[in-house]
Amino acid sequence: MGRRNNRPDARRSGWRRIKEVCVIVTASMTATYWTLSAVQAAIDLHTTVAPW
Repeated sequence: MGRRNNRPDARRSGWRRIKEVCVIVTASMTATYWTLSAVQAAIDLHTTVAPW
């Protein structure tokens, strides 16, 4: 019975790891998006203020 009880736990930890990876990937993608947006905004602002 101990082995049967361990299998769902292993599956849960596997799904938990997958969820953690998805959260990390989503967070990094969001951070990259906002960073690129900020850089683009800074470039646009710099071009508007000092167009050379």
